[in-house]
Order: sequence, then C-alpha cells, then structure tokens
Amino acid sequence: MKNLILLLIVPFLIFSQNIPSTLISETIKLDDAQSFDFSQKISDLLNTPNQNLVTESQLNNLKNSALLRTFSTEINNAGDFGKYVNRIQVGRYLGYWNTLTENRYGNQITDYLYAFPNGSYGIEWDKVKGFGFLYKKVFDNRTARKILFDIALDVVVYWCNNLPKDFTTHLINSIEELKQFTLSIEKDDWIHPKDPDYWKGFILRRIENNNVSTQEVQKLLNIASNKLKSIDISKQPDGLYKLTINNNIAVIVYKSYYTLYHLDTGREVKMEYNNNLKNIIYFNDKKNEYYVFDINKNKEEFRLIYDSKLNIIE
Repeated sequence: MKNLILLLIVPFLIFSQNIPSTLISETIKLDDAQSFDFSQKISDLLNTPNQNLVTESQLNNLKNSALLRTFSTEINNAGDFGKYVNRIQVGRYLGYWNTLTENRYGNQITDYLYAFPNGSYGIEWDKVKGFGFLYKKVFDNRTARKILFDIALDVVVYWCNNLPKDFTTHLINSIEELKQFTLSIEKDDWIHPKDPDYWKGFILRRIENNNVSTQEVQKLLNIASNKLKSIDISKQPDGLYKLTINNNIAVIVYKSYYTLYHLDTGREVKMEYNNNLKNIIYFNDKKNEYYVFDINKNKEEFRLIYDSKLNIIE
C-alpha cells in the first residue's frame, strides 16, 4: 500500500514542477533538422528595456527643480543629467543587462559627448563644455546631490518593479558591497583604485573632487538598500526570457546566466554567458529525439547534444 501511494505521488511531484516565470515568453515548434537562431534572439533582448531609463516626467522634474535651476545657464540645465543617462543606455545597454557593477568598462564610463552626440561636430560643443561645469557645481552642493539621488532612486525602483526579480537582487547585493567598500576607503587611495568597478570609482571621485564625506555616501547607500529591500519581488518574474521548444524543453534567460530546462522533470543545465549559444537544432528519427546546441566560447565553436529528457549525449 505504501509503495502504491509513492507511485501515485511521485509523478504528481514531477509534473507539478513550478516552471520559472519570465517577463517575455515565446513558444516554437521545430521539425526534424530544423534550427532556431538564438544569437539573433539574444541580440534583440539586449534592447530591453526599450524605453528611456529616465522618463520625460523625470527630466522635467530635474529641469524645473527650484534649487537645481539656480545652477542652470542659458545653455545647460539639470535635465541634461537625465539626457546623459539615456544616451549612455543606448551605448551600454543600461538596465537589466548592465547596472555598471559588472566591471565591464572600468571606473570611468564615458565623456559628455554621450549626452550631446552632435557635440563632436561643433553643433552642441558649448553644451558639452557647459555640462562639465554644471556637473561639478551640482555635485559640489550637498542638497543638490540629494535631489539627483532621489530622482535616480525613483528611476531604479521603477525598473525593479518592471524587470525580473534577479535584477533587484543583483542591485541589493551590489549596494551591500559598495557599503563595505566605503567603510574601507582611505582618501589617498582614490587616484589608483584597485577595483575597476564603476560605482566604486564614482564614489572615490565624489570624495576627492566634490568633498563628499564617506558618512554621506553610507547614508545614501543605506537609503537605497532599504528602499529596494522593501520591494515585494515575489510578484516579479524569475527571469527575462523563456523559449519553449516543442513543449518539451526551454531555454530560460536570466541576468547572469541561462539554463536549459526540461518542462516535465524540472531538470536544469546551467550555462554561463561565456558559453555563447548561437543555434538550436532539433533531430527526430521517430525513435529518438535530440536537441543540438551550437556554442561559441572564446571564438571556438563546439556542440552539445541532449536527448528529449535533457540527458547529455557523449
């Protein structure tokens, strides 16, 4: 009797597997020898989010702030900060894929031409130069810094509420790391920081260039951390994208990795992004089914073959 109960329960446990939820889902059917170009799909996903990080409303809040207007000139105003961020987003995929904590670009990201792309042709060169002066004036003022921080945090919270939960988790972990970093700062080390992380470099520059105290940095980081921790991420999807193939297996894309996932058993094969998935091919001879994943790693091509249960074929 006991064994009979187990026989009844085990299939239920297997088939009631909680399949990870994603922000974007797609289902395809592949016939024998058909393929799917996954590299193109990833390229398309890099445009997520596909709208400006800083909205028109937030740009206006910056531009119309009474205090920030005291730093404005005929050429530049605080709304240029938002334009700067939105322009960087286009070039660096700011958002889900890049929060400037991934150590990809060193501790300085770009110059002001990103805010005014026509500046290199002389059309907006005055705005480029003027933005540099505005940037320093605003960051020299503690109250103005706090206004920028509050609007920036609103932007981050909005995207935490509209992107998968691993985005928020990543940001919280990054802020906690920055808190520990700030506690260890010695001002004389700022010129040659050992860590290439952008935000660590940003903090060091504010301390040196704008006389910001480590106590102020810690206070703002605590505000940001507490705000993000208050978000109920249980309501957010697990990952960004799920490609379901033949109602059998799925490729699920997360911020830091992707998985091959068997829909019935919940079996997962975790893959790092340095294993760049290029192509998926399906083979079926009516006795056996195989899924082929063409991978590019360090400019070398190799092929992984799995059966319909996601067992690797060696």
